[in-house]
Amino acid sequence: MRLLVLEGIAISVSLGTAVAAIGRLALYLLLLWMLVRGRPLGSMRKPAVHKHWYFQWEWLVLLTIAYMACTLLWTTVEVPSGLWAWSEHARLLAIPAVFLLVHTRSEAQVVLRCLVYTQLFVVFSSWLLIADFEVPWALAEHARRDFEVFGSYLEQSISEAVTAFIVWHQRDWIMGERRKWLAVLVSLTIVVHIIVFLPSRTGYLVVFALLCFSLAAYCTRRWLIGAAAASLLIFISLSALLGGEVNRARLAHLGQKLMNPQEQRERQISTDVRLVFWTASLKAMAERPLLGYGSGSWNREYLRVTPVDIPTYRNIRDPHQMFLLWGVEGGAVGLSLLCASLLAMFAKSQQFARQDALSLQTILIALVVAGLTTSTIYGIGMGDFFCVGIGLLLSLGATQHGTTNGDSCDTA
Repeated sequence: MRLLVLEGIAISVSLGTAVAAIGRLALYLLLLWMLVRGRPLGSMRKPAVHKHWYFQWEWLVLLTIAYMACTLLWTTVEVPSGLWAWSEHARLLAIPAVFLLVHTRSEAQVVLRCLVYTQLFVVFSSWLLIADFEVPWALAEHARRDFEVFGSYLEQSISEAVTAFIVWHQRDWIMGERRKWLAVLVSLTIVVHIIVFLPSRTGYLVVFALLCFSLAAYCTRRWLIGAAAASLLIFISLSALLGGEVNRARLAHLGQKLMNPQEQRERQISTDVRLVFWTASLKAMAERPLLGYGSGSWNREYLRVTPVDIPTYRNIRDPHQMFLLWGVEGGAVGLSLLCASLLAMFAKSQQFARQDALSLQTILIALVVAGLTTSTIYGIGMGDFFCVGIGLLLSLGATQHGTTNGDSCDTA
């Protein structure tokens, strides 16, 4: 029963905001049920790796969530609005929840496969849209134009990039022990799909960052600069030979969809609007740098300090930049706790087997890079994908075959 629910949760994060929200609710209810019934949790018997509790990512995540709850005491918006915003920040709770509920490595592998294969279903559905097939389950607003399936092309490109590189790092088993070649092919196909068909600059940035990281991971220190240069050359070559060539030589109606001047203007406007959001956020942070304005306060402070009135975006809830959002609402304290939590998870990965460490580091790097232009954790769907994925990869790395998180801690 527990494993079945976890599989459903892993599937839900790739199927749109409504399904992802249901999956997160199921995750919290499952954790509550396990605690009430006194059932064993995966890491309850785990001995401390560090001498002090504040070096452990679990405690840092809980402390971060608790601090953002405390900001409701001084938030500049009504309490209901602040509570709703806090529930978005508290999505971080999904990371330790998944970690606690996955007991063995084999369970982590099964659930991770559910997440990966659902992402592959999304990619396959997008290819069908590219081929001009009717896809009834493609519910995105611009599915036919931008080849989106359940969410926006921005979210899809980021989650696909993470999936591609997780498949690459876990290629020894993710498609079967004798299908390593298939995992490599799938990883490459997803990267090509992002670069050629999804018009997401953030997606390109995430792909480039993960490509640099993957090449550097297999190089000695003396070759790091060369690896970065090679990453840049590979990325530019793929973009030019695949993206540019295909966009010019592809069927006319596909080219019109991607290269329509009006659509390009709309995306440029989107970039300009982001700059307005970020400038206003920095001004607000400078006024109250330590504790911030409280959960849910970003929109109010943005409207107060911005010199540019953009009626279309007056109700926007975040600055499309994860760190600025936390800086405005949580101040330096909240932002520091968030960064410390991510760094602690990255440090934890150093204790894992190589492929597991690289997979966890991949999703954390993608979260940070995507967070430079989006409020990654704050959004339903994308935030759930990252939090559930991070929890799964922490469980995968902290376990060995046939052991629980707690039993394997000394050797993880």
